[in-house]
Amino acid sequence: MSQSEILEDIRDRVGRANLFNGNSFKRGRCSADLTGISEDDRVVVDLDKIFPVGQQGKNQCECVLFYFDDTGNLVVVPIELKGGDSVDASEAAAQLKGGAAFAINYTPRGVKSICGPILFCRSISTAEVKQLKKPQSKVPFGGKPFEIKTTRCGNKLAAGCIASHSLIQIKNAQDSRKFRRNAFERTLLLCQSFEVRVECYCLRKRVYRFL
Repeated sequence: MSQSEILEDIRDRVGRANLFNGNSFKRGRCSADLTGISEDDRVVVDLDKIFPVGQQGKNQCECVLFYFDDTGNLVVVPIELKGGDSVDASEAAAQLKGGAAFAINYTPRGVKSICGPILFCRSISTAEVKQLKKPQSKVPFGGKPFEIKTTRCGNKLAAGCIASHSLIQIKNAQDSRKFRRNAFERTLLLCQSFEVRVECYCLRKRVYRFL
């Protein structure tokens, strides 16, 4: 089957009533911008529509994205959104693992696939970042463990950014400076010289806070 036929088969098997059609997937105060991948080239399964009422959010993430990258890999992206002021890394990891376990049932055999679990959040402590990087927090998929990446609520997912793990999309920025990579994760300072407001993804008082 061609790539478009595989995606269409996933849509049919999941059930079109369980799909998300749109460019901004939102839960509470957090959202994921999906405009970097065209609707025709992606499948977004809303897991809250799959699981019975009352069980949403307990054992699975918010949604799962399927698309093909430029090298022909079927990329499976479990997505969890956290709009609160803190994140429980163990809970988030369990939800993303549940999403990956769901997705493996809809991943065709014989098709090369990779997994890119992503946690969108407003803020996360360094302790929880460290927890996410531990081996037990990695998401198993197809017999391989995949590290959970974090990004700011509202950021854009582009087709090329998931595989490269460069998830921070710079929008309308005239100047960007990359901080030194530390033991936890790479941080970016995004400065918009033509606007009064400066958007940062930075380390402050030992808390990663998305301003």
